[in-house]
Amino acid sequence: MTSHGPFTGKGPEPQLIYRAEGYRDTGNLRETVWVCPHEHRTVEGALNCGQEWIGTQTESLTESA
Repeated sequence: MTSHGPFTGKGPEPQLIYRAEGYRDTGNLRETVWVCPHEHRTVEGALNCGQEWIGTQTESLTESA
């Protein structure tokens, strides 16, 4: 998930922040079962965070940054 971070006054728009989210593989509603509790400044950082979390899970989940 991508959203705007807090306005820092260093430019016309706030910096983008990223969070990893985990979803169940089944069903069409894509119910979120997990969202990382912290902000990432890069897509790669959010992706790595999500991949680490998925590695600890025993059920079938997918992750997107």
